[in-house]
Amino acid sequence: MQHILPVWRNLSNARKVIVVGSTLAVFLAILAVSRIVTQPRMSLLYAGLDATAAGEVIQSLQQKAILFDVQGTSILVPAESRDQVRLTLATEGLPASSGQGYELLDSLSGFGTTSQMFDAAYLRAKEGELARTIVSSTKIASARVHIASGSDNPFRRDLAPSASVHVTARSGSIDRAQAQAIRHLVASAVSGLAPDQVSLIE
Repeated sequence: MQHILPVWRNLSNARKVIVVGSTLAVFLAILAVSRIVTQPRMSLLYAGLDATAAGEVIQSLQQKAILFDVQGTSILVPAESRDQVRLTLATEGLPASSGQGYELLDSLSGFGTTSQMFDAAYLRAKEGELARTIVSSTKIASARVHIASGSDNPFRRDLAPSASVHVTARSGSIDRAQAQAIRHLVASAVSGLAPDQVSLIE
């Protein structure tokens, strides 16, 4: 320290400003890197939800103290827990189904639409189409399908996809054969999804 003070006093004001500025820049760079390293990687949970559905999802995430980020019409959560969060929300009937299928893709423009946003919209569209097919049965009054695809999880490359189907029968309950048919229908529409990974909830 005794050797540094004389050197500091002999520096011109311009050089002192440069030294202080460089020190601050290094400190801020270290701080930024540490934040990037400690911050979890965020992954798209849902995109393109209407205001009501998005609000219900955000409210549920807040109640469960789940970390999330909102970017425009996209809701992001930590990548390692995204699929589990989707299934948890699905048990609550969230997000509320809009009843739309592949026409959801018509609203996506080429500008500002990332591949991740398109994949999320495509998944929702597929869920809508599957729900329509299930409801086309005369014995089913309503249906909602939720698919959790683990293919893009960077921490679990071996994570298999799963799905949950909420159905309401027109009268009574659906029988075992109908339940198995629904499981096979959903499994056949998703690559790598086995029928026993499709949960059926009445």
